[in-house]
Amino acid sequence: MTALEQLEQFQQQFSAMLRSPLDRSTGTLRARTDTYARELVQSVCDAGVDPRERLAVYNRQYWFRLFGVLQQEHRLTVALLGAWAFNDLATQFLVAKPPQGHDLGAIAEGFAAFASAMLQRKEIAEALAIDRAFRTAALAPPERSLHIGPAEAARLPVARLVWSRSLTLVEEHWPLVTLRQRLPNLVDDTTAPLPAPHESMATWAIHRTEQGLRCQPLEPLHAELLHLLRTHAIGEALAVLEHRRSSGVVAARVKDWFAADLASGFWTGLEGNP
Repeated sequence: MTALEQLEQFQQQFSAMLRSPLDRSTGTLRARTDTYARELVQSVCDAGVDPRERLAVYNRQYWFRLFGVLQQEHRLTVALLGAWAFNDLATQFLVAKPPQGHDLGAIAEGFAAFASAMLQRKEIAEALAIDRAFRTAALAPPERSLHIGPAEAARLPVARLVWSRSLTLVEEHWPLVTLRQRLPNLVDDTTAPLPAPHESMATWAIHRTEQGLRCQPLEPLHAELLHLLRTHAIGEALAVLEHRRSSGVVAARVKDWFAADLASGFWTGLEGNP
């Protein structure tokens, strides 16, 4: 075997060792040193310490680092599930979708969909969606907010709004956004009880402003309007809303909401029918 072939074998075996899931059977996370490739173990200098135990240090650090990243990105979900159950779910996800590249933050991509499908619990699905909304707001690139001048004002009835990439509308049946806001900055082993449900579904706008992340509760009619504006031109959205609701109520509120949302940077431009 050539030197390059030996190096390639070592890299493959070392990577397999790192990705080897930690054993949970004893109630603590332990490295399964018996699964390490014999050639890899033999390549490690003794130095007075069992080579398997030296490799186990890397194995544990790898998983603890990944758990830490996923926990920080899903603080609300961790609080509801508990760190032990969350780490089990994270292990299944990372085995099915091993990290690629050097950006550890990217390992969270796809986790929410995976966890929702695995657990099929409504409150956890909502928690994952809220965590994802916070992540989206934090990672979205800076954008210039929409400015309405005379030319833009003339287009409004037939134009569609271009939404800020930092903005997500989330719906909740439990006060989970508030719960997340009250969690400590550092994730710990504390499990938060599920709060009592709302009397009716609540909607929040989660986005980033120049002052930082913002969570804005929305009145039901306001939320309904924003959902319509996601899929309709502005004039069409207003017409649908007026058909569903009292036109007097809509007219009295929409102008104020639109001005406030515009000032908050919900939109970055107009598209269609220039």
